[in-house]
Amino acid sequence: WFALYIAALLPLIAIFARYEQAGRRGDTPELPRWRVIVGLLLICAGLAASAAISIASPNGITGVRLWVVALPYIGATVAGFGPIIDLLRRLRPARPSR
Repeated sequence: WFALYIAALLPLIAIFARYEQAGRRGDTPELPRWRVIVGLLLICAGLAASAAISIASPNGITGVRLWVVALPYIGATVAGFGPIIDLLRRLRPARPSR
């Protein structure tokens, strides 16, 4: 089975590897390592909670555990990527370089 998985994965790696290269943008500052680590821990905690206890909640108004849904987004924002960061970059005007 492992040989079959590897044989199926290698062509996909060859096709999509160029899209996985993280390029540095000129306007993106380098983040401290602690922010990346804390962000990734929050993402993992949110995904683990959604797998362990589900996002469905019998209590509450929405019927959804909003904190479980929000943890990965909060973690991505702390780590400096994701949809919230993209939105903030579009809303914030570019600062002139010195």
